[in-house]
Amino acid sequence: MRLAHLTVRNVRSFASASLPLGDGTTLLVGDVGAGKTSLLYAVEMALFGFAEVDAGYLVRHGAHDAEVGLRLEDGEHTYDFRRRFRRRTVRGKESFQLDTSTLTVDGATQTYSATELRRRAIELLGFPDNPNPNAHSDLWRWAVYVPQERMRAVLDDDPAGRASRLETIRKALGLESYRTAAESAGAVALELGRRAERWDAEAQGLAHYEDDLARWREAGDAARAESTALTEAIDRDEATLRVLDAEIARRERAATEFNALEGRIEQATGAVETATANRSRSEARNAELAHRMDAVGGTLEREVPVRSELAEIDRRHRPPARGGRPPSRSHGPDPARRGRARRGRRRRPDRRRRASS
Repeated sequence: MRLAHLTVRNVRSFASASLPLGDGTTLLVGDVGAGKTSLLYAVEMALFGFAEVDAGYLVRHGAHDAEVGLRLEDGEHTYDFRRRFRRRTVRGKESFQLDTSTLTVDGATQTYSATELRRRAIELLGFPDNPNPNAHSDLWRWAVYVPQERMRAVLDDDPAGRASRLETIRKALGLESYRTAAESAGAVALELGRRAERWDAEAQGLAHYEDDLARWREAGDAARAESTALTEAIDRDEATLRVLDAEIARRERAATEFNALEGRIEQATGAVETATANRSRSEARNAELAHRMDAVGGTLEREVPVRSELAEIDRRHRPPARGGRPPSRSHGPDPARRGRARRGRRRRPDRRRRASS
């Protein structure tokens, strides 16, 4: 990743400037106050915002707004960072606030917040840094750009500065986690030592409980044996209960079948009684009918001779037909009526037998 182009507007002594940066090393040369440091601060502001430099110090005197733009290239993509600031007066005090911040990747522009744009810059630079827009980037200060006042601290070999630089190097190389782990391991080892001493003291105090522990173990073994015996007895009782439950279920089914059979017997008994009563009524009706038939038969026997005599008298007094013979006189009843009378007499003994039965 390299710096490819820098643009500024209303930054310190620059009303507007565009600085292309070629490959290799770029040397900025100028008199004091020419704006060399201002350009380096503009690079910082494009990447990290207000964290490293105060906007009131960087913005051109009298300007109402300012803008910085920085292009990075990695050989495959281009990244254009752009931040615009605006002067605002709040309660009589002037300050500069972020107006817009964008990142254009290969021509595609997207707007970000201050925190999001700083996070993207950290990702692209590969810094293990804090994305908070108000946090200072010590890695940038010690590895990329060291201002003159910090350079004096390096040359003077100030102990406080040396410790700060060492902390920054640890952070840049990812050694901070190892130091934290080593400190944590020492604290854990110290705590384990204290616990070991306490446990040794407790073990010495528990030595006189060994005899009691042996007795308790024997009592525990006896209790476990008794528990095993009780468990076996419970298993046997449960098996017996299962057999009894099966027998009870079988008897309940038999009782249910017996109750059903009794119901069918009661129904059959009622049907037999009903049939017997119907038979008695039928026999009584048959006897009554036989009696009536006998009475009717006697009446018929008495009527047959009378009808025969009436027919004979009728033939005797009937005038002869014209041109024909006089009716022949025949003695006795009509042969058809005599046949019916004989058939009636033959059926009569059967009625008597049915009546007597």
